[in-house]
Amino acid sequence: MKNLFSVALFSLCAVSSGVLADTAHFETSKHHIQITCDEAGRHSDHCVYQSWNKPKKAGQGKPDLEITQGTFQSVDLYTTGYCVADNYVFQKGNLTITLGYDMKRADNGYDAKHVDRACFPKPPPKDANGELRVYINGKQKSRYWVY
Repeated sequence: MKNLFSVALFSLCAVSSGVLADTAHFETSKHHIQITCDEAGRHSDHCVYQSWNKPKKAGQGKPDLEITQGTFQSVDLYTTGYCVADNYVFQKGNLTITLGYDMKRADNGYDAKHVDRACFPKPPPKDANGELRVYINGKQKSRYWVY
């Protein structure tokens, strides 16, 4: 169970349609992450999360964690219309992983290289473009900046 707290990456998995349309790669201080969704665009109901603990690289052998039940959508973080993020949510038993990135103010428009520091509860490191959170039984156990 302790390993679940430190794992936050995933890789490619097959779906019944055969071809997955959209793959994203992320990194935290401890993990390499690969997320694959069966639909490109602003919403998907089928995403797969795979992660490898560092120093392993993404795709190097079997992932340390794989969750095949995930969704992707753009969300208003605080229901104010001010901060918008691209958000993945994955669930496996009592484990939930959320990965939000490209957090930006709605009035700034979309800019993949711009992360609005005002959209984070605490200012992120300079190069961070999001955050990953790990929950067990609904309680946050870990939090990592995403690069």
